[in-house]
Amino acid sequence: KQENHTSPTENISESVSTSKPDATDKTKNPTQKSTESTENTTKESTSQAPTETPTEALSEPPTQAPTEAPTEPPTEAPTEAPTEPVTEPPTEPPTQPKRGENGVITVELFGHNKLGAYPIPKTQTAMAEYLGKDNAGIAAWVGKYEQEFFGDGLILGEAKKEDVAALYGEPLYYYTYTNPNGIEMGYQYGYYTDNPDEKIYILFQFKEELDDCCFRIMIGSAYNLNIKSRYSEIN
Repeated sequence: KQENHTSPTENISESVSTSKPDATDKTKNPTQKSTESTENTTKESTSQAPTETPTEALSEPPTQAPTEAPTEPPTEAPTEAPTEPVTEPPTEPPTQPKRGENGVITVELFGHNKLGAYPIPKTQTAMAEYLGKDNAGIAAWVGKYEQEFFGDGLILGEAKKEDVAALYGEPLYYYTYTNPNGIEMGYQYGYYTDNPDEKIYILFQFKEELDDCCFRIMIGSAYNLNIKSRYSEIN
C-alpha cells in the first residue's frame, strides 16, 4: 500500500516545485494524509465486516438444524406404523377360512386312510374309475377310517353340527332321520361339472346315541346316495 501512494506524490512535487515549492508541499501533504487515512479506514472497515458476520452466521445454523431434526422422526415413525397393520389382518381370515358357500364345499378335499391321503374324486365318472365299479361311493365310519378323515380338524365321533357349519358354511339341507335317530347335513362338492348325474355330494351324519356327534361321512352321486328321497330340490 505504501508503494502505490508514494509514487504519485513524488511526480506531483517535481512538477509544481518551479513556481511555489512551499505552498504546494504544505497543501498537498495534508490531503495525502487524509486520503491515506480515509482509504485505510474504509478498507479496514470493509475488510473486517464481511469476515466476521458470515463466519458466525453461516457456521451455526447448518450444524445445529440438520443434526437434531432428521435423526428423531425416521427412527420413531417406521418402527410403529408398519408393524400394526401387517400383523393384525392376517390373523382373522385364517381362523375361519372360506371352505364353502351356499351349501357347496369350495376347497379340494383329501380322504385319509391307513395307506395315506388321496384326492376325493370330483365327478361320478372319476369316482367309478377310482373304485373300479359304477354307482359306488365312499363311506367313512367311526373306528373304520382315520378319525380326522378329511384332515380338516373335524374328528369323527367328536365333531358337532356347528363345527361342520363353521368350517364349510350352511349345508344345502338338514334332514332328520330315524334308526338311528339323528341329523344329516348335505353338501355339494365343488363346481366341477354342470351335469346333475356327475355331481358329487358329501353327507355328514350325526346321531343322538353318540351325543349328537358325527359318526359317518358319505360321498357319492345323488343317485348313489339316494339324496332325492330326502332332498327333492337337488339337481
